[in-house]
Amino acid sequence: MYIENSTFERPCLGPEEYKKIRGLNSAVSTENMWKTLIGKAEAGVLQRKRREDPANRDKWSLFAKKRRHGPLYEIFKWIGEGASIEHNLTRRQTFEKKEMTPEDIMVLLGTLWKEARHIPCTPQTRIAFHGAVLVAGIGGFRPGEVMNLTYGQVAFEVVRDPLNPSKRRLVAAITIVHNKQRVTLVEHTQHRVYVSFM
Repeated sequence: MYIENSTFERPCLGPEEYKKIRGLNSAVSTENMWKTLIGKAEAGVLQRKRREDPANRDKWSLFAKKRRHGPLYEIFKWIGEGASIEHNLTRRQTFEKKEMTPEDIMVLLGTLWKEARHIPCTPQTRIAFHGAVLVAGIGGFRPGEVMNLTYGQVAFEVVRDPLNPSKRRLVAAITIVHNKQRVTLVEHTQHRVYVSFM
């Protein structure tokens, strides 16, 4: 259903005005959805059940004691093999990665402010987007890594100006949580990779 419901209509220049496109073409995206679903079930409903019924904790867990055994692992394996063939999903990257140059960032941010009348959004959203673009441009981070920053991931610090040591400057130290790590089904919710910079 996740694959089949990803279809949408895209405007085209041919005799027909719209063409049906399937938005999901990657086996990795389907695997990630399955991991997310399992992680939510474990951290939500099942965690509550384990607290309510501590004598039967194993009964309220989706994970087998051995990592590569049990129905969850079999489903994960089927998504990667059976579903990939059945729905013609690729295991290769479906896009070409290109870095955003400083000129690209300046064009984007210039357009954001100079053409504000054509971009309907609140001033708060415009400022937040400006900040997210700058942070993403510094480290090449994924959109989800910068759009969901919390206050706890940003710390303000006073440092000496490297060009003039007699002056002090206010800087922001930002910690980014990487969200695209290759991990196993069991490890999905347990390990995080952090990157900090000023």
